[in-house]
Amino acid sequence: MFATLIYISKIIILMSYFRKLQNIVYGGLRCINYQINGIKRFGTKYGGYYYPKKLPGLNQKSIIYSVGVGEDISHDIELLSELNCTYVLIDPTPRAATHMNEIRDYYQFNTKSNISIDKLSNFSCNISPEYKKILQNYTIELSKITFLELAIGVKNDIMKFYKPQNQNYVSHSLVEGMKSNEFINVNVRNLRTIMNKLSHDRIDLLKIDVEGMEHQIIDYILTEKIFPMYLSVDFDKAREKAANAEFEKTLHNLKIHGYKIISNIDYDISFRRDVK
Repeated sequence: MFATLIYISKIIILMSYFRKLQNIVYGGLRCINYQINGIKRFGTKYGGYYYPKKLPGLNQKSIIYSVGVGEDISHDIELLSELNCTYVLIDPTPRAATHMNEIRDYYQFNTKSNISIDKLSNFSCNISPEYKKILQNYTIELSKITFLELAIGVKNDIMKFYKPQNQNYVSHSLVEGMKSNEFINVNVRNLRTIMNKLSHDRIDLLKIDVEGMEHQIIDYILTEKIFPMYLSVDFDKAREKAANAEFEKTLHNLKIHGYKIISNIDYDISFRRDVK
């Protein structure tokens, strides 16, 4: 009897170890906080994502799309400052458009990075100290930026864009039930349509923060064979327990297309595609 209990205990320990190993090998599937070595965050804690420090594979000829920018483009400012490449920002949220205009005004006026932002521009949103520091310390070439007031979906249409429950928040959603019942109508385009319009044959880094549409958009890009080298996603729906099956299916689909997780911080996940 005692020997049997020891045997069962060993099996339970082995099963627990296997689960942990499976999570690591799969790249943090069920692990909320997971990172590989040699990476750094680009952007604020709120708006940033993690990539290898030297951004291997990216350069001045790269094409980056950032979908869903809101009122914090610190991630984009740091990447653009580092790479000085073609950069497309996409967001139909009215406050995002206002913020982009204020960012342009700030950088057109601010030619010296050590001048206090408070003396240069009256931002309508709350700029955190961390975001201020990035604005002050990084310079960008505005001509590299294309800003599109569009929502990203899987088809071209005009759709309801639901406002947040708390009007102090900026993020809207195309997904009914994710936000409030109030909405505005916005133009929706899929990525292939936008790429064709801008004469882009590829995307080298794609960031997606789309408030519940992330699974549909990932399915779309994989079907369309749009394979960015780096992919960063805010998996909003994965934070709901009921959506875990959809989340795991999406991760599996990304894995079989060569994507590996390099960072997973509370379901803000960065991937890199390795194709031999």
